[in-house]
Amino acid sequence: MADEEHNQNLEHEVNNQESKGFMKKAIDTTFNLAVAGGATALGLATVGPVAPIVAASFGGGGLIGGLIARKKNKENRKPISEIVNSSLKTYSAVNTVFYPMTLLGNATYPVAANLGAQAFGTGIGEYLGRSAWALTGFNGAFVGLFKGAYHLFDKKFNPKGIGKSIADGYGSLATRIGTVFAPGYILAANGIPDLSIGPYTAPTFAVNALPVGIYNEINPPGQAKEEKKPDFRSAASQISPQQLQQYQNLLAQNPGLAKQLAQQYRASPAPA
Repeated sequence: MADEEHNQNLEHEVNNQESKGFMKKAIDTTFNLAVAGGATALGLATVGPVAPIVAASFGGGGLIGGLIARKKNKENRKPISEIVNSSLKTYSAVNTVFYPMTLLGNATYPVAANLGAQAFGTGIGEYLGRSAWALTGFNGAFVGLFKGAYHLFDKKFNPKGIGKSIADGYGSLATRIGTVFAPGYILAANGIPDLSIGPYTAPTFAVNALPVGIYNEINPPGQAKEEKKPDFRSAASQISPQQLQQYQNLLAQNPGLAKQLAQQYRASPAPA
């Protein structure tokens, strides 16, 4: 009777935890949807439809890439709610920084073009100056502002730790964005803000942003592939007594081999 009551209490505790987890996910998604609505209004009010269109390409690309990565990585899948919320925060962050980045471009691209013209001549020099600035200073500013805005939405407008959030992974993300987003940067910097796709016209940034968002989720920047090392401790637990006796005889006849295996054993991580 006591065991039955204990099991019921335990089941109730588990159900409570599940309910709490569901409520937290629901609150997070509701919050991110509300922020996305406000960010859309901000983008429309400051630069017009181009902001939410580009933001939707970034966020939509992240959503698609996240779902693809989830399907490929069966051992460590991200929850769908986490993928959706991440794409919403990306959408909101891009909307938020679009206007200040537009102001920065308007103020700095003429200067970059002038410096390029002085160094390489009118025409090609201006093109090189604007392109170089787009891939370096402009890109660096975008990544910093984006990471800062993303932190605020991720932490529900709590600025604590924002500096660390911007610094963590900044170099790898800036390098990645500056590389895969180069076509959009260069075209927009040199006066081609829109591209024709059949009968439609889309912002240059939006065309480039969708595949960038997909690629970044499938292959996160700065994520080094870990080399798997043999786990001798785990393997040892599967050896039969007969095999163990054979190994003991072998090691007794080969002291050098025994020493080498002992060193590998000590270097091998303990099983989880």
